[in-house]
Amino acid sequence: GQVPGNKPWVSVNLNQVDEAKLGKSFSQLASANSDNPTQALANLADVSDNVTKVGAATIDGTATTQYRATVDLTKEAAKVTAKDGAKAGETVTQEAQSLGTHTLPVEVWVDSNGLVRQVREEVPIPAASSGATNGSGAATLTMRFSNFGTPATLTPPPSSEVADITAQAVQQANASNG
Repeated sequence: GQVPGNKPWVSVNLNQVDEAKLGKSFSQLASANSDNPTQALANLADVSDNVTKVGAATIDGTATTQYRATVDLTKEAAKVTAKDGAKAGETVTQEAQSLGTHTLPVEVWVDSNGLVRQVREEVPIPAASSGATNGSGAATLTMRFSNFGTPATLTPPPSSEVADITAQAVQQANASNG
């Protein structure tokens, strides 16, 4: 789709979208999930059958240890339900169903301070969601983290260049809860 008003930036109120989809606002979820970043492997172990140490690796010049695991989305849904409520847990279950899998491979690189430096996930893309008539594919998502504790300076774009698509996102969230 095209951005309303052909503007180069979009704005979405995540509190409203998450409230519609999960029954809690983004702020509530972020507060509830503000686990200590040094607990990443323990959190991963909670939703995986095993976490395997792969070995040493360097991420952006930082020495890390790489770990591999398979996230069990049934366990993730149970954990989310216990922490954030039934509606949030059901969303995880629905996502697993739409992906056509109950497991996701994940790799995590952790530095000597226990900080996650990189996460890589491989997520299946079912044929129906990609517009294909048969088969499927996968998307690899890699996130790198750095500059911990460094203040960030952000300059928002002028409001005349921003389209607020919160209403459309809330409508889509409500429709997906069907």
